[in-house]
Amino acid sequence: MKTKHSVQVIAITGGKGGTGKSTLAINLSLALAALGQRVALLDGNLELPCIDVLLNIKPTKTLTDLIEGSCSLKDILYNGPSGVSLILGAAHSKTMNSLNTAHYYGIINAFNGLHSDVDTLIVDTASGAHHDALNFVNAAHEVIMVICNEPASILNAHALIYKLSEHYNIKKFRVIVNRTYSALHGQDIFNKLLTLTAH
Repeated sequence: MKTKHSVQVIAITGGKGGTGKSTLAINLSLALAALGQRVALLDGNLELPCIDVLLNIKPTKTLTDLIEGSCSLKDILYNGPSGVSLILGAAHSKTMNSLNTAHYYGIINAFNGLHSDVDTLIVDTASGAHHDALNFVNAAHEVIMVICNEPASILNAHALIYKLSEHYNIKKFRVIVNRTYSALHGQDIFNKLLTLTAH
């Protein structure tokens, strides 16, 4: 059961890596900021975070430090492009590999204390049915599934949607088809996923 958040939480996920999910998370954050929203972007890929690499930022404090209690949430907020606040991860952290469900909700709920500074939290999750992704998605208000024109992307997205629907009672998904040649091409790829989920 989801808790009520003052901050709108959007989880961006996908069935497999390589769909452009993290780049989309960054671009969505920038687009919302351009519309006047106060946006924070959380790198929720706890094993292999990459937002710092994509934005060429070398954090001194990360989400690991927050979980370990050595700093506050404000201490790990970095100023990103267009005023987007960034919460970055640390690769290969033993601490992040031992989180339970309560930790994920705790991370999300910590943003309630920043509701006067943040309107929307974008969470870039790990790909696939990884427990990190499942828990962050379950704690979000909205879920965006990113797919591309690869059989594995479509099949794995279907499997992830099924698991989230059956085991987490998440019934509403927004789908973004990335790397398309045209609107018609994107619709064709989406229809492939739709056909699978209809059965």
